[in-house]
Amino acid sequence: MGIGRPVTPKEHGAWLALGVSLFTGSFAVKPEGSVLWPEFALLTIASFAGFMAFTPLRRLLIPSTGANKGRNLLWLIVYLLISAGCFFTLLFHYERGGLFWFVIPASALTISYLRWNITKSQKSLSLETVWIAGLALASPAASYVQQNGLTAEALFLYILMVIWLVDRAMMARQIVDSIRRKAKFGSVRAKVRRYLPQFLIHLAALLLVAVVITISKGLIPWTACIPFLLATAKNLADTLSLKQNNDPMKAGFSEMRLGIAFALIMVVVFRIRF
Repeated sequence: MGIGRPVTPKEHGAWLALGVSLFTGSFAVKPEGSVLWPEFALLTIASFAGFMAFTPLRRLLIPSTGANKGRNLLWLIVYLLISAGCFFTLLFHYERGGLFWFVIPASALTISYLRWNITKSQKSLSLETVWIAGLALASPAASYVQQNGLTAEALFLYILMVIWLVDRAMMARQIVDSIRRKAKFGSVRAKVRRYLPQFLIHLAALLLVAVVITISKGLIPWTACIPFLLATAKNLADTLSLKQNNDPMKAGFSEMRLGIAFALIMVVVFRIRF
């Protein structure tokens, strides 16, 4: 009997957060030599396989009616073997022993999310920020793999990643909530009132970015503001348009395109200093 279709996570935003963090961390901070492509591939596979293992693990620990335990167990083993194989290859063959320390916060993140699934408690901004900060650790981990060391640039980049991801997560959640509630906006003012908390979060994000760039003392270029201002432009465009979007998938793809643009622009501004 086959193991059936792969068990995949439904946390679509986490896919983007993980992918953007891995890409930006790998390529934004310029390595001394050329890009280490085998190491990048191994870390990417290890990270995504580890992330995918979470869903069958959750289904085994919190079973639902009619759940196929055998299928979940088999896919959990498959994902863990793939993740562990790539991870230990990096650890021992490529001598990236420092990656072991990233396992600790990743494990804490998994336990925290599992506990939330069990208790079914209300999500809070602080709790969601912790989860996002955990996923964004893929950025300094990726930089460490490329540099064989953790640089100050990588740490500042990590902070910027967390700011970006929290900001967009809050906006995306409100957009999807409005779609599901079939909210109607008769005027721009009404739409502004609806999204005011998210606009304030975005303003706080822009101020934090300016603070981070200032205290970095030149390690982070001021052009790193550009991808954040891209989000500002999108927020303004969405607010001025009263055209109703009734498809959460469209909103998701829009955020995905913005996330890809963020990663690409951030790599460019880090590599090209004016």
